[in-house]
Amino acid sequence: MNRALMAMAAGLFLLMGPGCGSDNGTTEPDEVADPGGGSDNGTTEPDVVADPGGGTDEGPGTDTNVGNACHACVLAGEGMALRFTMMDVTEPSIPDGLPEFLNNIWGPDLAAFRLNVILRLDKVTDQGDGTLKVDVTAGAGWHDLTAADITPIVHDKVPTKFNFVEGFTTTFHATIDENCTFQTDDNASLWFHPGPLDRALVCSAGDDTIGLPKDTIPIANLDAMGTFDAECKNIFDGEMTGCIAADAACQICNFILAPNYENWALNADPAVTPENCQASYCNHHCGKGDGGMPLWANFGGFVEAIGVPKTCDVNGPESGYGLVGNWEAELITMEAN
Repeated sequence: MNRALMAMAAGLFLLMGPGCGSDNGTTEPDEVADPGGGSDNGTTEPDVVADPGGGTDEGPGTDTNVGNACHACVLAGEGMALRFTMMDVTEPSIPDGLPEFLNNIWGPDLAAFRLNVILRLDKVTDQGDGTLKVDVTAGAGWHDLTAADITPIVHDKVPTKFNFVEGFTTTFHATIDENCTFQTDDNASLWFHPGPLDRALVCSAGDDTIGLPKDTIPIANLDAMGTFDAECKNIFDGEMTGCIAADAACQICNFILAPNYENWALNADPAVTPENCQASYCNHHCGKGDGGMPLWANFGGFVEAIGVPKTCDVNGPESGYGLVGNWEAELITMEAN
């Protein structure tokens, strides 16, 4: 981890000690164990997807010139769903080392099925011009494993079926072009809610006045693209941009020890007066661990303290933190409604 970022994170952690409740500190998580190459991501193909024929067994990204071969299985597979298997953040990159810091949390959480971001193709319409119009439901997912099953940083348990976490999805439109490139249309957004409904791995009281759901990281102004393979089993070469509103970030608390959640706890303390962007917000809504050990750090306070620039517009000019990254997704089986 970049030494400057380590020093900043360690300093913020010290500010969270007794007598410093007005500061917003956080700490860097322990060194993250390698989740294991990502070769077994445990996803399975739903029965509804037809095999258009002519596909290969090569992995995603091996043939980037599939033409419109995916159109047959997309049209035949209304209701198919794909789960993010990789999300590599490249921005924000100020200060140096911040992408690595974020990826060392989100990467293991994706690999261990703690963070589940799902896209479901609800309706597909052939536009007659070589493109397909798609109605998409997207957002937080869970599966048929328990929270205890997925708590170890690295484990070998694999879900067999997934579902959306109720209340943590958005809907938007997308286009699949003549080269099988998936592209979101305008006004798309995406909500991250790691963990099951009753054990969220981020903590927020939510704020209806700014469209912030409880226990969620909201990505506004989503612009995502990626390419389906010929058999609709993967989306590869994905790129995405989005924006996290600064006023939302100030009401989101991250688990300090992530991706180690062995000591996860919620112990809200109503005696603390919460202030947005401060440690007091997290102490009030999320609490501390045994012996007063800090467990939750204010996300907005952290990024503000280390000098992350506001580079995107949500509620006004330069009112949010820009998010840029690469992603991949793989076909999964969803539970029947």
